[in-house]
Amino acid sequence: MLKVEQLHVEVGTFQLRGVELELERGEVLGVLGPNGSGKSTFLKSLLNLYPIRNGTVTIDERNVQKMTASERARHITLLSQMKTWTMAQTVYDLVEAARYAVRTHDAKHEQAIINNVLQQFELSAYKNRPLAHLSGGELQRAYMAKAFAQEVDLILFDEPTTHLDLHYRAQFFEQLLYVKRANKASIVIVHDVNDAIHYCDRVLVLREGSPIAYGQPVDVLTQSFVEQLYEVTMTSVIDPRNGMTKYLY
Repeated sequence: MLKVEQLHVEVGTFQLRGVELELERGEVLGVLGPNGSGKSTFLKSLLNLYPIRNGTVTIDERNVQKMTASERARHITLLSQMKTWTMAQTVYDLVEAARYAVRTHDAKHEQAIINNVLQQFELSAYKNRPLAHLSGGELQRAYMAKAFAQEVDLILFDEPTTHLDLHYRAQFFEQLLYVKRANKASIVIVHDVNDAIHYCDRVLVLREGSPIAYGQPVDVLTQSFVEQLYEVTMTSVIDPRNGMTKYLY
């Protein structure tokens, strides 16, 4: 589905270089690395928001650089950290707008999709509330609902659990399983190594603009590797609920 080959992007004086990976439908890729390592730059380059100096990004063998903006919107969407809205825009307006590129002529079908997404993210009671009146966590959930409503093949999440409390943070990762079951792919910037181990099929680790590891979390995210990457001391334990390794730090 997604194939990245020798990706090289320049943003000002920062360079992201040498990224290679493949992602299939139904998979979750976690992107990790210290602050300033190029995680957000990588996501935006997949949407051609930053000029690609060398290399290629293809979705279903189609080069994203050769797609129009509307074509890309039917295949890929980004849930960014930076969010803008008009004062009068409501939660319902935001989610409905996500249907622009994929909207059908069946009004009942469109209504059902929007209502279903609002219900999934526990936003039904907020649908007529202006975005300007939401808390940080509520706003984040509204934009998550927008990303899901777009029904694209690939969803990019730039630090999606920022501002979310424990309940909604856990809900987000459970929703990633929903994406997998729908045979869609997702790429998520992850800061908690335990989330990457538990929810991601593969991980890409960046440092100073370069990929330093790529593969299955259990193979890549060893204790010694993570300690060196983030310059922390950790203790590993076995989670009795699932038998998976969990790091305490």
